[in-house]
Amino acid sequence: MRPARALALFTLGLMGLAGPWAHAEEEAVLAVERPRFVLPTPGAPTAPRLPEVKTTTLSGGATALVVTRKEIPLVAVSARVVWPEGNTVTGEAQRDGWLVNGLLGTGTQVRDGEALESELDRLGASWGLSFTSEGLAIELEVPLGGEDASLALLAEAVLQADFSRREVRRVSRDWRDGYAVVPYDIRELHDRAVNHLIVPEDHPHRAWDVAGDQRGLRAARAEALLSDVLRRGKTTVSVVGALDEAEAVALLERHLGGLTGQERAAPTPVYDPGVGTWLVDRPGFASGMISVSSPGLTRYDADLPLAQALIDTLAATFTSRLMTELREVRGLTYGVSGWIWAGDAQGRLVVAVDVPEDKVAEAMGVIEAFLNTAFAGGITAEELRRAQAGAAQRTARRLLLTGSMAPWLVDLERRGLSLAQHEADLRRLLAATPADVDRVAARLLAPERRAWVVAGDREVIEPQLEQAGREIDRIVGSEVLAQER
Repeated sequence: MRPARALALFTLGLMGLAGPWAHAEEEAVLAVERPRFVLPTPGAPTAPRLPEVKTTTLSGGATALVVTRKEIPLVAVSARVVWPEGNTVTGEAQRDGWLVNGLLGTGTQVRDGEALESELDRLGASWGLSFTSEGLAIELEVPLGGEDASLALLAEAVLQADFSRREVRRVSRDWRDGYAVVPYDIRELHDRAVNHLIVPEDHPHRAWDVAGDQRGLRAARAEALLSDVLRRGKTTVSVVGALDEAEAVALLERHLGGLTGQERAAPTPVYDPGVGTWLVDRPGFASGMISVSSPGLTRYDADLPLAQALIDTLAATFTSRLMTELREVRGLTYGVSGWIWAGDAQGRLVVAVDVPEDKVAEAMGVIEAFLNTAFAGGITAEELRRAQAGAAQRTARRLLLTGSMAPWLVDLERRGLSLAQHEADLRRLLAATPADVDRVAARLLAPERRAWVVAGDREVIEPQLEQAGREIDRIVGSEVLAQER
């Protein structure tokens, strides 16, 4: 419509005289044929095509996995040396492992940590060195052409590590400062309470470290532990990127060829997880942190993909049931978290949320009701379709980038799995029915197996729980919990 005509219609409208003329204009506009856009109905998700993985053994015995991606001008290298004692280690040996983790990359027999980091930055490398209860990890992603020099530097940082007393003092100071804030950090308190509720005192997974444990740290002990792991550990390494198999193997032989394929990690002891409800008193905190967990599945369980679909439906996505109810309907939170932890020996299913302190009992009631509903069955076909699509997308994203694919291959291999098995699990999920997920819900969501932890101001939260008829099995203060082994 021309500006002059629009102005005339507006003026006549104010005078109450535009009726017939305006209606005639509207009818003429609406009579024009326009294309209609209809959103297509999503089809059934499909499994992405998996790349070919070449497997070989290096001269020292390490297992090497190679995926060639010539279209990506990057090279990613991921290596794991499994600590033979692994998750069975406690006490001084575990503390020495934490020290190794804090010292890796801080200096070698050739150069100090700043020179090492500067040279890797110059090469454009993204890298990481870490040491956990599962062993040593080396991560590298670098533009094509810089892989040889970058991997040589990381191999030097590990195989020729030189930990100084100055760096030990720095790590000790960082630990001390970190433990000093635990009584005030509600997330740290919550996580520690979850650990102490679920894990028995004598199990390696128990969080036993407290302020003061950083005393007596020695660089010599850290170097001895690292050398022992390199000598006895089982090594798996992968290369993903713009190198063919021969080039990738030659790269690994030059810098990591001496690593062995010796001992697998000792199996983690299985424990009977605790249940009940704990309240962690953090006075003055304006929100309540809530989590509920129940025993899950091991990474080898055939139902694990279905368990992921279950947690996706309950809490792990923006379209999940609890996200919709707690965020969109009730406005109690910004977001809800849900995840599956699947270990070699056992696992956990977890739902967690932060809410205003005066809404804790309400939120717990909602979560419990939704868990009970899922336990009784009733996942819909549309919910399952969304979960299946999410699983296919996660796999596709892992395969998309060299930096995400390389460590994934190593993790699968060192646990006795493979891409082919992952594909089979994904296809099993894509062929699943709602009844299959309901069966897994009945395995995982039994009310009597749940462990609840609430962290926040006791004076505000305890009366709510009492009024709601919730029994609290333990109330623990933040200062006490921070020092509890």
